Amino acid sequence: MRFGRFTVDLYDRAHHIAYEADGAYWHGLHDAKHPGSAADRDAYLIQYFGLKVVHFTDTEITALTGWPKKRKASA
Repeated sequence: MRFGRFTVDLYDRAHHIAYEADGAYWHGLHDAKHPGSAADRDAYLIQYFGLKVVHFTDTEITALTGWPKKRKASA
């Protein structure tokens, strides 16, 4: 869902919460080039839309969901 100039990964309309999946690959590259941009983005979403923003790392998502699991190669 889009909020101003930003799109959030998942929006819970019932509780007005934005969830962000912070994968190591994308966020590692992006944060290295643009330090502090995630905090600035969160501040914007809070100030202008009153959103709570919850971040999950890819490690946390894997632990919570079991995804991605290694698949067996097809024979």
